[in-house]
Amino acid sequence: MIKNKIKRILVPIDGSANSLRGFDEAIFFARQCQATITGLNVINVPPSMILNRKKLEAGSIKAIELLMDSAKTKAARHGVDFHSKIIKIGRAHV
Repeated sequence: MIKNKIKRILVPIDGSANSLRGFDEAIFFARQCQATITGLNVINVPPSMILNRKKLEAGSIKAIELLMDSAKTKAARHGVDFHSKIIKIGRAHV
């Protein structure tokens, strides 16, 4: 009965032990329900870092992309479809 109810699972992934445990649980549930997983990461670049923003964003995005690629590989090994979403916030408008 649960198979018909859950189709998509959203999981925050930041590389911490807790987020990775949550991801493992999401894989378990996704397999039971034939659901897809979307991994979400939010990059916060404070306006006070305006001078180094581009360098900070580039480094952060590269690290997050590697993390998401690893998550995609792990999900695929378990037969689960995985999508990633990276959101940048905290941009100052100059």
